[in-house]
Amino acid sequence: MNAVLPKQAEIVVIGAGMAGLSAAIKLDQAGRDVVLIEAQSRVGGRVCSEQDVQGQPVELGAQAFNRDMKTLARAARAHGLNRAPLHNMGEVIYDGIEGADSRRATEQLEALLDANGPEFKALGHRPDTSVADAVDLLSPDDSTRQMMDSYVQELWGRPMDRLQFAHAVEVSDRYSSNRDDWEFQLIEGFGALAERMAATLGDRLVLNTPVTRIETEDQAVKVQCAQSSIQAKAVIVAVPPTVAQRFIPESHASFDALSAYEAGDLIKLVIQYENTFWRRDGYSGESVSITLPGFATADGTLSGGGRPALVVFIGGTQARAFSALSQNERWQLIQSKLVELFGEEAGKPTEWNEKIWVDDPWVGGAYNAHVSPGAMLKADTQLRRFEDRITCACAEIAERFPGYVEGAMIEGEKAAERVLSGLGYRAETKSSPGLFSKLKRLLGG
Repeated sequence: MNAVLPKQAEIVVIGAGMAGLSAAIKLDQAGRDVVLIEAQSRVGGRVCSEQDVQGQPVELGAQAFNRDMKTLARAARAHGLNRAPLHNMGEVIYDGIEGADSRRATEQLEALLDANGPEFKALGHRPDTSVADAVDLLSPDDSTRQMMDSYVQELWGRPMDRLQFAHAVEVSDRYSSNRDDWEFQLIEGFGALAERMAATLGDRLVLNTPVTRIETEDQAVKVQCAQSSIQAKAVIVAVPPTVAQRFIPESHASFDALSAYEAGDLIKLVIQYENTFWRRDGYSGESVSITLPGFATADGTLSGGGRPALVVFIGGTQARAFSALSQNERWQLIQSKLVELFGEEAGKPTEWNEKIWVDDPWVGGAYNAHVSPGAMLKADTQLRRFEDRITCACAEIAERFPGYVEGAMIEGEKAAERVLSGLGYRAETKSSPGLFSKLKRLLGG
């Protein structure tokens, strides 16, 4: 990895999350002179794998994927990583609502986001309509509405009245799978995938280098960083829209689209125990709540003898409120809710780890940023263009699996293709070092 930013490169990629890594690798494989700039001292972005006291990975960011996420699966295999199924068998615990009522609320919300019915299709063309406005047309009872809002806050990181309905419909439609996302996780952790991808770039990756400004010139783009700058023929902005807003000039065509997004709020905890006590009572480890909106749990235990763990997600307004508390105050509230849901054993973990993604300085928030009511429609389509030598790449704007690692990787590769095409390059893949060495030996070189 390069400690010093070079003065020039053909193409600069900003952000070493999964989109940026995928873009930089594709450009490198096409034989282009690419530099990948990352503000943090680590790669991965919203992938954040830490280690527990036993040295095993703890996923405090992205964690799960399903078998339809093939780009991710191919990359994991190519880098020697292994997957393990996640546990999702058993009963769900419903907090403050009957199971049948919760399922009905979920089904109604899913139908709503499918824009079934002419009234909902019409709302899908209005920028000022929120998900809450659309829900009002259903005239749900109080508990059904509360369950819908809790589901939205956990999944989207925002309450229903702060999420544009048209945007929510589009993102839901682009999920591209009928399978649950809680199917597999990487045994070695997503962080291992990010690090192994980064290793292929060598000194073309520059860490600890925040970007402060981008300036477009006649035949080049200048990327200004805290202590230095680099000039390139084109730039891929591979950070979430809420971060890109800080350094994209207001005059650029992408600025209004970037400004349409607001970060989601999320806190994630991985809580480890001596055993999977919840399974003894026939529970899956999954819970949903209306008494604490945006609160949900899942079984994060790796199959085949992995450490027993419950994963806790707190999204939306509760995440922001909890983030303002001390760590001890926050844990006391979470511990109390877990005991209420799962019994006394839930209050006696062997270890717990947390990540507060609220107002994260480098990724904005989590899981993703989303378009607010009143902002422009189809902001993602503007960001997928190559204009004034700049294009964007992030999970938010992915045409397939938006918001997921899979979507980020797909969009990173597509952004690389946009740049290659825009600069008039052919997207040829260079020979691997192994093949080149073999040819040299055969030719006596």
